[in-house]
Amino acid sequence: ETRWPQHQAAWRTEEHTPESFAQRGCVDGFAFCSVLTAPWRKGSNFESLQVLATDHDEAALEALLEDTFIQDHAALVYETVSSTLEKPRSRAVYILDQPIKKAVYARLAYRALIAHFANGGPDTKADEACKDPTRFFYGRPHTRHVVLGNILYTDTLQDVIEAYSRATTRLRPAFAARS
Repeated sequence: ETRWPQHQAAWRTEEHTPESFAQRGCVDGFAFCSVLTAPWRKGSNFESLQVLATDHDEAALEALLEDTFIQDHAALVYETVSSTLEKPRSRAVYILDQPIKKAVYARLAYRALIAHFANGGPDTKADEACKDPTRFFYGRPHTRHVVLGNILYTDTLQDVIEAYSRATTRLRPAFAARS
């Protein structure tokens, strides 16, 4: 794709409500990512992140809406650009009450959210590749979406991160014993 560098450098910071965010991503079809110090999407340009997302590559929109964590904490859910009737794919978007200002913490938050869905049914499992703090997520023009309007509060996100940390700490000694 010869236009890729043009798209890589086209990022700009915007402020949104859950409703206006849904308009930009699910009606207008714009992509989103973290706030960058320069318009190039690379790790050294990470400034902050106040929107997390989880991709659910085997989930229809309706399956996500049945998940209690999504019902209680997601700002919106929508069908991704690669979703079809035969292979539904959906995304849950979480707006945080305050930004994460360190890339290492943003990566940890993504990993913890992904792990949170790992034990769910196959319909809600999250894509494990989506953990880069500067990853961008495509919007989709005029896609089916539901605005839930929730905010993911720091204390709830911290609970998810602590559960992830406890689980990975328990796994490390068992893995080391097998090595």
